[in-house]
Amino acid sequence: MATFTRRLALLAGIILVAGGCNLTYLPFYLFGPEPKYPPEYHPLADKDKKKEVKVVILTYTGLETNPELLHADRELATYLAQHLSKLCQANEEKVTIINQRKVEEYKNNNPDWQQHVGDLDVIGKKFGADWVIYLELGKMSLYKPGSADQLYRGQASLTVSLVNVNNPDDVSLPPREITFSYPSESGGGFRLRDIDTPPHAFRREFLDALARRLSWQFTSHPTRDHFRCE
Repeated sequence: MATFTRRLALLAGIILVAGGCNLTYLPFYLFGPEPKYPPEYHPLADKDKKKEVKVVILTYTGLETNPELLHADRELATYLAQHLSKLCQANEEKVTIINQRKVEEYKNNNPDWQQHVGDLDVIGKKFGADWVIYLELGKMSLYKPGSADQLYRGQASLTVSLVNVNNPDDVSLPPREITFSYPSESGGGFRLRDIDTPPHAFRREFLDALARRLSWQFTSHPTRDHFRCE
């Protein structure tokens, strides 16, 4: 009953914002199982849900000269691990994310590791992983261009690679180029910088939102988390 009531409340909001969207599937949303979007890239979980799958997340960014974005790649990896673990658990998928502290320890002990990105499967085997998620961050900023750093507008461009450790030559998984902005246009497109939201707080919010979005690449997520007109 509580679930149905929650869906009714959400439906009211959907009707208000949907406008010209196709509402054909609303009866299925109300009376069927909670609808979900499938993984946008490739699922991590095995078809046999009883089989445990281990995943290591590697992130890399070039020399970062902006102190407000220092170690953003590490923070992004931590948030992605959290979101993936939560979603996979909700989807009853037996996916284990390798502890990010162990990953950072490996990177610190092997400072030239990034020169071997062509052999990510080798790195994955060192962790006993089945999959390697590799994120290479490109341009990243916290402010809307031309705003003199007074308007927040998180933007990131990155390359996402997924390597099957047991089949590294699988050509069906080419890297994906992803761009992300936060807040989105539907969310206002920017946020005013004020005393209640210092840069470090917005950075945390931005990276968490990016990680949440990236987690959708690898496992299903509820439509209630991603309802919009396509």
